[in-house]
Amino acid sequence: YQRRVRGLTMAKWCQMLLACGLVAFASATERMPPPGHLNLPPGFASERAALLTLFEGTNGSGWAENGGWNSTSDHCGWFGVACDRHGRVIQVTLDSNQLVGTLPAEIGQIDSMVMMRLSHNSIDGSIPEAYTSLLNLRSLELQFNKLTGTLPEVDTWQRMVHLNLDHNSLSGSLPTSLGSLQELGALFVEQNRFSGTVHPSLGALKLFGCRAMINNFDCPIPASWVYRGCVATTLDCL
Repeated sequence: YQRRVRGLTMAKWCQMLLACGLVAFASATERMPPPGHLNLPPGFASERAALLTLFEGTNGSGWAENGGWNSTSDHCGWFGVACDRHGRVIQVTLDSNQLVGTLPAEIGQIDSMVMMRLSHNSIDGSIPEAYTSLLNLRSLELQFNKLTGTLPEVDTWQRMVHLNLDHNSLSGSLPTSLGSLQELGALFVEQNRFSGTVHPSLGALKLFGCRAMINNFDCPIPASWVYRGCVATTLDCL
């Protein structure tokens, strides 16, 4: 009888231990990050938050394609987002995707960004000055939108190769700092409302692609711009 009682007690004791173990495991599991997030790279949370401001600021629910956005999934797998092997965002490609709204300044916090392509949408407002903090940016394509305002000084874009702002309503003078971008090879600012003089330093850039027609520049325009077909001489200056 004593063995039987001892056996029952031991069985209940084991059941209690098992139950406690399962509760502890469930609690620990709830605190664990989802698979793939066990080794989060620096800036992971802030980059995700910055991307969400783009989603919210441009009517993400109405995009033509928004797979994964505004969900719990890894943002490196969201439609149009690419990350490097360290999990840092390096590219956002949402061309012709029915974005409507303004560009959020928070995108300027994604300092790993190399390429941003948001052309052929309905983005209005100005280009946030915060984007000049994107020191690794090499390509920015915002053509065929409804952008207004001036282009900020961009001397921090020393790695920029391709800048396309065609067919917007940007105004003011082209910043002289554009002339300091020695890696810039393509500059497209056609059909905006830019005015003032084109600084000689912009004429010294070794551009392989250039469009600056249909603006309101003052004469004279750098001869190299005329030679490269950036402008059509007197038709593009007042």
